[in-house]
Amino acid sequence: MTGVPSQPTSIVDLPEMVTRDETTLDRTVPTGTTELTDGRAASALGSSRPVKPRLRYLDALRGIGLLLVLTSHVGGVGVPWLRRFCTETVALGPGAVMMFFACSGFIIPVALERAGDLRAFWVSRFMRLYPMYWLSLALAAVLVAFGRYAYLGPQGPTAATTWLADVTMLQMFVGQPNVLIIYWTLAWEMLFYLLLSVMFVVGIHRRSVMLSLACNGLILAAVAAAAVAGRADSLPLGTMALVFAFLGAVWYRWTVGEVSGRVLAAVVGAAAMTVTVFSLVVLHVEGPPDLYGEHRWPMLTGWLGGMAIFSLVVFWGSKGRRVPGVLWRLGTISYSVYLLQAIVIAVFPLSDSVPVWVSVSIWVVGTLALSALTYRWIEKTGLSLGRRWSRRWRRTPSAAPVAAQ
Repeated sequence: MTGVPSQPTSIVDLPEMVTRDETTLDRTVPTGTTELTDGRAASALGSSRPVKPRLRYLDALRGIGLLLVLTSHVGGVGVPWLRRFCTETVALGPGAVMMFFACSGFIIPVALERAGDLRAFWVSRFMRLYPMYWLSLALAAVLVAFGRYAYLGPQGPTAATTWLADVTMLQMFVGQPNVLIIYWTLAWEMLFYLLLSVMFVVGIHRRSVMLSLACNGLILAAVAAAAVAGRADSLPLGTMALVFAFLGAVWYRWTVGEVSGRVLAAVVGAAAMTVTVFSLVVLHVEGPPDLYGEHRWPMLTGWLGGMAIFSLVVFWGSKGRRVPGVLWRLGTISYSVYLLQAIVIAVFPLSDSVPVWVSVSIWVVGTLALSALTYRWIEKTGLSLGRRWSRRWRRTPSAAPVAAQ
């Protein structure tokens, strides 16, 4: 993997981890040139015109992540042998989550660059994430009201401060619990956005290689210091999200020819080393297995597996090769699926009177069907409004390449 793609591209308007509307390239095609996306060519003859080919491979990565999360959470609840696999061999859910963070790292820095203004970026991000998030929070409140929710106890979360903190999506920063356990990833996503915003102001947001290596170095230093102090287990697992997010940014720089294959390989190796050291030093092996546990080997294999899948799919897709349609179509609704899966399971819990396979089928089909609706009516509406409201601040950045080292 020493070469770099020959035709640099730039990404537009792509917020985060889920929809195909975001996974779009925006560039002007000169007369007589040819666009390639997933192996198909579209000639732009006669005059320059903007085209928006799909980054289907990123959608496909989200589709793969969606399947792994569903397998871990749905299968882990209803299928004993699958639960044992996820808790004792490969932590599929945590590995998939890190793939989502890598996708965000691939896209979000460029979305910020293309917006050219922090106000436009944050308006777009807000409308991308919060409408669907608030819907899932409202559905969780309904479950609590009807006594069908038992994450924080038999009655569910009842403290007003918990709900108010979760409404902001900043509960992690004020010491409040997550109404739904899956919300922890969104807090780390917000932290990544905040870090990028600071880097944008300082003017170092394009130095993806430096930022990735610095992130790895700081985490390794923190692990060493915590280990010496006997507090290694106090380090949050979410720090791995930053490793994957900055790694995704370096992969993007490689796809547009700003980073060589050798530099990319070195960064991937550094990230893999950080994940390995973190797992061996911070995570434990004691205690009962749990789908959201911190057992050393399942988490290590899950994280490294997620890194390998992300790297392979980006390498494959960046060469213009096609990806399965079912994967990128699933990827477009992955944010809704991620937020709604627990709701559907709580509405249709396991019952002795219903075969397990029926319950699992209801969970999967119900989650996918509901997610398709919320994607169409909630997510796409939010995306459209975000683009419209942020347009007044958007400005086109210089087309001159900037070193990403």
